[in-house]
Amino acid sequence: MEDLIPTAIVAIIILCINLCGVLLDYIINPLDRSSRYRTRRIQIWLILGTNYAFLYMGRYHLSLLNTDRYRHMLNLTEWQFGWIASLGFWVYAFSLPVSGHIIESLNPIKALVGGTLCSGFFNLL
Repeated sequence: MEDLIPTAIVAIIILCINLCGVLLDYIINPLDRSSRYRTRRIQIWLILGTNYAFLYMGRYHLSLLNTDRYRHMLNLTEWQFGWIASLGFWVYAFSLPVSGHIIESLNPIKALVGGTLCSGFFNLL
C-alpha cells in the first residue's frame, strides 16, 4: 500500500495545477468571454484534468504490478504479465476508433464523466 502513496500525491498535484490554471483563466479572461462560456469551459477542463490524473494512476499501477513482489502475489510469470499487458494495449488500440465514433454520436460529456468515474473506481480497487 505504501507504493501507492506517491501515485496519490502526483494525482493531487495534477488536479491542483489544473484547478489553478482553470481558475486563473476564468479570473483573467483575456479574450473577454461571457461568464457562461467560462463556466462551461471550467467544467470541461476539470473533468479532463481529473480524467488525466486517474489515467496516470492506472498506468502507474500497471507498471507497479510488473515487479517480482506483485507478480509473485498474483502467481504470474514475467511472460504471463507481458501477455496480459500487451493484450490490454491491443484491445485499447483496436477499440479506440469504434468507441470514439460511438461516444461522439451519443453524448461526449456524459461519456467522459462516466469514463472518469469508472477509471477512478477501478484504480481504487
